[in-house]
Amino acid sequence: MAVRTGTVVFCCDGTVRASVTASWYRQMGFANVFVVAGGTTAWGAAGQPLAAGADEPVELIVTEAKGKVRQVSAAELAALLASARPPLILNVETSDRFAAGHVPGARWLPRGWLELRIAELAGDTATPIAVTDDDGHDAVLSAATLLELGYRDVVALAGGTEAWRKDGRPLEHGLTGVLRAPDDVVPAGPDRSFADMINYLRWEERLGHKYAPSGP
Repeated sequence: MAVRTGTVVFCCDGTVRASVTASWYRQMGFANVFVVAGGTTAWGAAGQPLAAGADEPVELIVTEAKGKVRQVSAAELAALLASARPPLILNVETSDRFAAGHVPGARWLPRGWLELRIAELAGDTATPIAVTDDDGHDAVLSAATLLELGYRDVVALAGGTEAWRKDGRPLEHGLTGVLRAPDDVVPAGPDRSFADMINYLRWEERLGHKYAPSGP
């Protein structure tokens, strides 16, 4: 959600998760935030249709981007990497997903920061670039953005690193290829250090004092 004046409607199978999430968005400054009363249970009881299947269906914008971007298979990307002029590999996932596994030699540049930081990695618009992600969706969107920015030699890995892995090719793990300390993901649960948990507790306490009822 990049537009704070946009309308956002949250829904879950009941009420709690949607309401909590909506509350967070209100605190972040999103004014037009709503919750479906009763969630999908009430929606279905009212005779409204419910979609089934993948949690994140392919969006129309992804389909449109695929019409503009050249996609390559894992074998084709491997051949490009072995060529005399190998492309710069960009992984546009979040830092935690990048660390979980990426095409060897890839550099990390999340899609949300692409326009702001691409010049740090490729100052010349003639630089050959291969964009990757987990499933290929964000990769084609990012590749389309690079083309719009004037980069002329851009491809996307079809099927993402999952296709690369299924083709029997090795993955690199960790934060190699990261230029700066990642600040795009807030650690949760067991991923939090002791300091993370203390800072979060202090934030919760301040929030409680801020919204504490005044008067008797």
